[in-house]
Amino acid sequence: MKKTSKSLVEEAMVQVTTYTPEQARALHGHPGCSSSTSATCASSSARA
Repeated sequence: MKKTSKSLVEEAMVQVTTYTPEQARALHGHPGCSSSTSATCASSSARA
């Protein structure tokens, strides 16, 4: 039996966790850093 795109999306969404910006910053560990600048943020926080 083939699955529809809708059922595939529904299955995937069960695994998705949505975070508030505050929760995401706490989990990321570097407030104000984006993924594209994480190397810069990591090196600047090491200097601090």
